[in-house]
Amino acid sequence: MAEVLGLKTLVIDVKAHNRKRPRSRFIDKAGQEDIEGRRILLLDDDVVTGASVREAVRLLRPYKPASIGVYLNHSTETYSKREAVAGLEGLGIAVHHAANMPDTPYLPSVYLLHERMNTTLGRLRNALRSFREIFIVNGARGEVMDAVREFIRSQEELYFSINHFLPGAEEVRRYIVSRLEGIINLYMDNRAFNEVLSPGADRSVGSASLYAMRLIKADSLLPYGTAEYLARGRYIEMGSRLAEQRGVKNEHIPHSYVASFRTALKAAADGYDAALIVGPEGFAYEPIFAELGLRTVAINIPEADFDGERTLTALDKLSGLKGKRVLVVEDDVRSGATLRKILEMFKRRMPSHLGLYLGTDMARQYLENIPAEFKSRYVATGSSDGDIEFLRHLDKREVLFKRDPQLWRRRIGLD
Repeated sequence: MAEVLGLKTLVIDVKAHNRKRPRSRFIDKAGQEDIEGRRILLLDDDVVTGASVREAVRLLRPYKPASIGVYLNHSTETYSKREAVAGLEGLGIAVHHAANMPDTPYLPSVYLLHERMNTTLGRLRNALRSFREIFIVNGARGEVMDAVREFIRSQEELYFSINHFLPGAEEVRRYIVSRLEGIINLYMDNRAFNEVLSPGADRSVGSASLYAMRLIKADSLLPYGTAEYLARGRYIEMGSRLAEQRGVKNEHIPHSYVASFRTALKAAADGYDAALIVGPEGFAYEPIFAELGLRTVAINIPEADFDGERTLTALDKLSGLKGKRVLVVEDDVRSGATLRKILEMFKRRMPSHLGLYLGTDMARQYLENIPAEFKSRYVATGSSDGDIEFLRHLDKREVLFKRDPQLWRRRIGLD
């Protein structure tokens, strides 16, 4: 904490408790110039007898500090003894603790620490400050200033409005900040480039400001990938947990959970009675179908060489699938050996209709190797519509925005 606040730190080791002759030494190398004439603050948890602080003072005195104080992490009302504190104060040592600190506004201190520690919130505040200094304080006018004001207002509101308890929300917040920082960096690069081509502060600033305004206007209100961050946050852990509950380890993550969701939504709308999850990769998609209200049962067919022998283990009861509409949930199809193994399993309990869901994009599929028994096919493909569909789905189940939810639903097109 001292380093965050910009204070130079030195570590000393003091052994004074229950000792007739206390001992102390510097852990960090310290010279006369590090201490002489300086105000030294000792950091400790509490004071019981004061022996440790007195020994530290004895170690420091030869270096001629201007003054010595001590900061106690715990208040004297709890762990420290008042008489020990009074004894130190009698030696001219200023003792600082929670009970004698003046009341100061809490929030500015919190913001300062975030900025010093370069947290996401601290980076946001620094980026917003840079925007205001570059564009507003330094004289942006007219359309540029209006665009900048609206942009930084909307991004600050979005940062604090999105429900930070949602899995994946922190990634969205980081992207909001990165986008702000990226525009500032591009502005500065463009300004420096224009200054070289056409010297003159007004011309270079004006050109760079117009460039930044075009970047802002071309950007969307929500950061690109917001839906994907939230979908990954929601489904990755759920999918791993469902696999582990059945004794299977799945490390597969879809190329796009939003595309997977959008395709699952289409498949679920076709009226299937159950989804047959083919592990291990298929477990990545099970939480999606479970949320869409489709009953799931699972089998496991471990990976093998291309067209190699497959082993199948039923992880749930499958007797209820006979004569039903069943959607087989897989990641991809290569040789078709896995699908043929599933058909072999179904010989005596054939569903009335077999559909096939493939969670990976078309480029990785060998669709020609899908057996004819699979009458319907659903292959994950990306689309901007998928973002809205997933966000609308999420908004019905969770608090997506904690501030002005109705306003944000309208602004991003959920209503």
